[in-house]
Amino acid sequence: MSTALLAVALVATGTTAATAATAATAATAATVSESEPNGSTSTANVLALGSTVAGTLQGTSSSDDDVYAVDVTADGRLLLDLRFPSDLGTDRAYYVTVRNATGSALYGFPVSGGESDGTKLLSQVMFTPVGRVYIDISGYSYQPSWGRPYSLTVSLTPGHVETEPNGTTAKADVLALNSRISASLLGTSNDDDDYYAVDVPADGRLTLDLQFPADLGTDRVYYVDVLNATGTTLFGFPVSGDQSDGSALRSKAMFVPKGRVFIDISGYSYQPSWGKKYTLTATSTAGTVETEPNGSTSRADVLALGTTVSGSLLGTSNSDDDYYAIDVPVAGRTILDVRFPSGLGADRSYDVDVLSASGSRLYSFPLTGDRYDGSWLRSQLVTLPKGRVYIDVSGYDYAPSWGRAYSLSVSYPLTAAPVPTVMGTAKVGSILTAEAGTWAPAPVTHSYQWSRNGTALAGATKSTYTPTVDDAGTKVTVTVTVKKAGYTTSIRTSAAVSIPLVALSAMPVPKVVGTAKAGYTLTAQPGTWTPAPVALSYQWLRNGSAIPGASKSTYTLVKADAGTSISVRVTGTKAHYVTASRTSAAVPVAK
Repeated sequence: MSTALLAVALVATGTTAATAATAATAATAATVSESEPNGSTSTANVLALGSTVAGTLQGTSSSDDDVYAVDVTADGRLLLDLRFPSDLGTDRAYYVTVRNATGSALYGFPVSGGESDGTKLLSQVMFTPVGRVYIDISGYSYQPSWGRPYSLTVSLTPGHVETEPNGTTAKADVLALNSRISASLLGTSNDDDDYYAVDVPADGRLTLDLQFPADLGTDRVYYVDVLNATGTTLFGFPVSGDQSDGSALRSKAMFVPKGRVFIDISGYSYQPSWGKKYTLTATSTAGTVETEPNGSTSRADVLALGTTVSGSLLGTSNSDDDYYAIDVPVAGRTILDVRFPSGLGADRSYDVDVLSASGSRLYSFPLTGDRYDGSWLRSQLVTLPKGRVYIDVSGYDYAPSWGRAYSLSVSYPLTAAPVPTVMGTAKVGSILTAEAGTWAPAPVTHSYQWSRNGTALAGATKSTYTPTVDDAGTKVTVTVTVKKAGYTTSIRTSAAVSIPLVALSAMPVPKVVGTAKAGYTLTAQPGTWTPAPVALSYQWLRNGSAIPGASKSTYTLVKADAGTSISVRVTGTKAHYVTASRTSAAVPVAK
């Protein structure tokens, strides 16, 4: 049998001693020949990483398989570099199969004669776990590759990667929150599903970050499904090639309960994503959230009065309904508050329906994009009967609200919510007291926040506040927040009180020293102004009038000063203090 070169080398990233040692072995490995028969995993030639083997497809039958067993030292990406003579035409020359330790086929690649430089196979992204894998090079006697030499290089880049087969929830790879996994859609059939099991520690928002190469065009390249613990699909997203940076999928507001969810990344061999690397990261933000599926009264999420829930219109069809069950203890006026992101335009974004216990519609409110802050809906008169009612938030996938987070609360309004007042002398060092007034129905819980010029003061959260020097010259307010179970949280801010500037504690009269004669220099001695530091400025005066340009601490007398009286005015400035000026005694200048 003619021979060829089969090189199996380990190319690893990182700087660990083990990696360096493996690389060194690859560089010094000896060349050996394949040993026939090696047509199955049981008779495979065992190749140490870094060894070089010569082989060819040839035998006594019309087909041949050369199987090599490679022991992979770490989870990672497997790269195959298959090269052969360039005169084999363009039809299929080889078929390459990668199998796991049990012999199951993980990946399969037809290799044509026009792919002799190895770049096509190198571009296919395969991931394998630590352990033994088998490389099977096969072909037929009627193919131009029969009896011709080939060379193969097998490289590994260690990393956190998928483990094939992972095409069902039962075989899903476990993906820890906040960890990034590398994977590819690739296999032995014309489609592939990669399942990941994510354990969510608390109810909250699930964010997925799927990134891939930016050169895959604009058509669909992946489909992403999110399934609950029982395998029911909750959300589904087509991902196009121009969404490679992951931002489009990250913007989708998915809310899931505590427990296991599954992420399914799927696609087909005809799509440009086939065999290309992608990365997936899942994160979770805890909160009070909807629980899908909740698309009917029988599946409604129970929402306590006064509690705010986060949700989104999102699903596997072109519309979604989120139902919430509210138990109303006493009939009366209630406040509906639905808020969502601004920037959704002026068209309808949501429909909010209120239904009785029997499912009859009591109220219906269309929410256009310009009603995002909830004020319009809060102003609507809604009187609910005692007992259970349902709130249905609904919309369609063509609306800009699709996949965007909204918040919902239902509560009683407080019947008395007075504006607080600030009592006390408004000055530095004097205690100010917030008078919250009488809120109803009692009892209620108050909290306070004092502010300076509209900015909250750190730590100023009691009913009293003593202004400091930093408050002098500013306006102080107090904001009172009142809470009561089942009622709308109410916030009121007092009128502002002005805190006057503080007087400097020492403002001495300056002195003028020096010879009072034309041509001589006079010097201002300002004395010590407190509290230091105080910024001082100077203005020299001739017979009580300012001398243009004479604004330094020294002044050189000129002929025009002869026979006049010269003095200096010192002005002290300091933030939060009253600006003050002091003028020296005048000194006569000799004629």
